[in-house]
Amino acid sequence: MSETPKVVQPTWRSNVDIGYHQMLNVYGGEEDNDALKKAKSEYGFACQAFKKSSSLQKCSAESIQNAIVNIARTSLTLNPVMQLAYLIPRKNNCTLEISYRGMVKLLKDAKAIHHIEAYMVFEDEEYSFDPATNTLIHKPTYAKTESEHNKRAIHGCYTRAVLTSGIISFCFMPFWELEKVRETSSNKDGGVWRQWRDEMYKKTVVKRHSKTLMTDQPQLLTAMQLDNENNGFSNQPKSRISQAIENAVLITEQDDGKELNDPNVLF
Repeated sequence: MSETPKVVQPTWRSNVDIGYHQMLNVYGGEEDNDALKKAKSEYGFACQAFKKSSSLQKCSAESIQNAIVNIARTSLTLNPVMQLAYLIPRKNNCTLEISYRGMVKLLKDAKAIHHIEAYMVFEDEEYSFDPATNTLIHKPTYAKTESEHNKRAIHGCYTRAVLTSGIISFCFMPFWELEKVRETSSNKDGGVWRQWRDEMYKKTVVKRHSKTLMTDQPQLLTAMQLDNENNGFSNQPKSRISQAIENAVLITEQDDGKELNDPNVLF
């Protein structure tokens, strides 16, 4: 009687499994029913992502394990419906990419804000801001096509945050400063910046604004540092954010621009 052939598990699956157990420990351990339920759910989302991406499957073992455990460290989810965070391949390294929406959620969870939104400002729009009176006027206009939109000259980008006290707070970054941040990134020509320019600018301003709203919530600090690392800002002088979590395992690689065509991905 012949033996049943043994099924060999893919290497990526083994690494995701290791990441799962590390993630479970961060959530609270297998004796915690809520932690077990959460870890199993994120494990399922992670496996879905890997099954759909040959590039993710080729990523290094350590980067896969770190990216999985970073889901728990940030308290975000890989649920594609939520659009808060994604597993992205960067030159054979798997990274946890935090979206603009993910940053907003973390600020809300930290009770730093009631709500925050970012808006692009173009040269053909009416815009003015008086810091002395905290008065902002913006009358947006909208292009008829994506091609027309991409040809518009950018004036800058701002965020409008409603604090838990009810006070309105604004943060504006002119275009030259947005571009300065982009030029500092090792991923400036990567697929994320090319395909999702406006959303990357918006996330840049959200991060800038969050410095004035910052709390000591560890998930928010971790997410901020991960985003810096993912976009090649790790060589900058250490901020109090990076010092607060300097022992965390982080991944730094350049975006290879592959498999980013889904319009719902990243933002």
